[in-house]
Amino acid sequence: MTSGTAGPVRVSLRRDACARAAHAAPAARRFTSAPGSLVPAGSVSGPSDEAGLRVVGEGEVACPFVFASSEASWRGNASAGVNQAAIAHSGEAAVRAVYTEADRAHTRTDGTVRYENVFLWVAGERP
Repeated sequence: MTSGTAGPVRVSLRRDACARAAHAAPAARRFTSAPGSLVPAGSVSGPSDEAGLRVVGEGEVACPFVFASSEASWRGNASAGVNQAAIAHSGEAAVRAVYTEADRAHTRTDGTVRYENVFLWVAGERP
């Protein structure tokens, strides 16, 4: 996934936090694509190809993550599998500090935390 210069940033998780926490995840769980990506770079359709499916559609959908507070952001993000792995590897305090810092850049005047994310999707069918 890549950063755009206008509009939402194309990421599968919070880019800022994941970029800083990348070192905290075990090496076996890292990809060479954008931090936080769930698949390696350029392979959004890879699982379809591997399953023998022909890609019939793909696109992107705005998927903002909005939290009532930084605490709510932490609770939501701490439960994600990739963050659980980072916590197991580096400890909750280290990973939480990364999210706290990232949240500051995305905190709005009303105290909510909003990350502008874009979800990339692909649909396939059997040939």
